[in-house]
Amino acid sequence: MGYTNRIVVIGGVHLDILTNYIDNTANTNFRDGTISIGIGGVGFNITANLKYNNFINARLFTVINNPEESFSGMLIQDALRKRGMLTEYVKIDNRDFVSEIGFIGVMNGRNDFEFGITFTGIDSFDFNERDLENAITDSEVVVIDCNLESIQINTIREFCRLHDKPLFICSVSENRVARALKFESKKNFIYKAFSLNRNEVRKAVEQQPKLHAWESFHKKSDIKSLCNFFHTEHLIITSGQEHYIIFSSSGNRKDGCRFNIPGVISTLGADDALFAAIVAYYTKHQDFNWDKCQDMMRTFLTKVLRSHTTTPAIEKKRSCRLSG
Repeated sequence: MGYTNRIVVIGGVHLDILTNYIDNTANTNFRDGTISIGIGGVGFNITANLKYNNFINARLFTVINNPEESFSGMLIQDALRKRGMLTEYVKIDNRDFVSEIGFIGVMNGRNDFEFGITFTGIDSFDFNERDLENAITDSEVVVIDCNLESIQINTIREFCRLHDKPLFICSVSENRVARALKFESKKNFIYKAFSLNRNEVRKAVEQQPKLHAWESFHKKSDIKSLCNFFHTEHLIITSGQEHYIIFSSSGNRKDGCRFNIPGVISTLGADDALFAAIVAYYTKHQDFNWDKCQDMMRTFLTKVLRSHTTTPAIEKKRSCRLSG
């Protein structure tokens, strides 16, 4: 019997460039502030969190630009090596150079996110289906993010169904959640768990009047309808740094508050860390007891959010002037 990975994470990794301008210069043509550079991406964050301190075996299935020709590819490859992440599932994109794989985000002085521009590369890459299926069959649990294109998600879903692998999915933005919902199937629950934030839920259900009041749902029938809409057994909805709700297809609801953790290095990717803890709990227990899972989430987050090698920490930070 061959070596089996416990978790494979199929998702994006990219160069993060975050700008933060000073409020009192917001109405000028040039804004004083800072630029921070690091490595992020939902797939990368989740894998790094799971890998931390050899907590649980997880491997990243992703694509990066050729490190010999690309600035982002070189930095990403270096970050993977520094964290001791295995790279046999990391594919090199040798197509004619189109763009660096990266995310540029703009925040104001209150750390409120204003807008971002991203190119992950993974949704336009033609993965070899045999490689993809082998990665899935060699794993106990499969995790994906909505950076993938709809057809890629469909292919992964089919492999998971064929090989009876639990599938977890984590979203990244309002305009990409729809990718995870585009499919035809007689099976109600495609995903073991689906994690997304409050704004993403609102956007997804805007054409579903019966689901608009989801935040007040306590009736089992309403909760089941919400889970059915997202085709998931468990729906994890986050709300910034303050609160999260877990709806289960059994009709149960679990409300939780974010943990007050001292010494946090970076809150970037905190939702990814929360999701990683949930995936890890399921992988270890093959089921969910949300009270016990919450205890594990607290322990897990306390460790990873204070580490430089898990959720994206700032690699470089410089003062700057932004053209407005």
